Amino acid sequence: FLGAVAIDALVSILQSAGLELFAGATVTGRADTGAFVGNEGHLAQLVAFAGVVAAILVWRIARADVRILAGSAFVVFAVALVVNRNVTALGTLAAGVGVALVVLEGRRAVLPLAAVLALLAVVVAVAPPLRTRVVTAVASARVGDWDALTTWRLGAWSAAAGMIGERPLVGHGPGTFGAEFMAHRLDAEIRQRRRLVVPLLTSSFGEAHSEYLQAAAE
Repeated sequence: FLGAVAIDALVSILQSAGLELFAGATVTGRADTGAFVGNEGHLAQLVAFAGVVAAILVWRIARADVRILAGSAFVVFAVALVVNRNVTALGTLAAGVGVALVVLEGRRAVLPLAAVLALLAVVVAVAPPLRTRVVTAVASARVGDWDALTTWRLGAWSAAAGMIGERPLVGHGPGTFGAEFMAHRLDAEIRQRRRLVVPLLTSSFGEAHSEYLQAAAE
């Protein structure tokens, strides 16, 4: 698992540096850094989970060669998270490492956990891509622009809610959200008397970005 994700992470880093690989396989998203996965958001989540595993190996395994490999992989994963600017995946990494430390160390995890959080705060502060994302999110929250804060998810969530309202018992069928999104988003705009525009290249969503809403809608 770590080896496969490390290869993806390295390819993603190369893509972020300007080396165009597999551009035809890119699946929407905000950037062409999805490596073999195709979507940089999905890639970032995989990298975050792999980062948790690598951190546990460094923390618990006695063999030096394993710790060196795991530590090297963790550095690659961290760089991949930075270049993909995925704040959610960074939260996944922090939560995963935190839970692992508490399970493995109990009360003794307080200091290591504080060190992990401090390290992540430093990474966000010194990495321009992540710092920009965090600053933008804080600014959106201050002015109450919840659509921008959620990366324009309100349109997707509203469309899913409309689909649920139409067919609350059986849904529209597995895999249909992408086809139903645009019509239901426009219906939601009429109901809410506001625009739910997605200012991205595709301006569309193939998924609701909420497992609960998507499951109920489909």
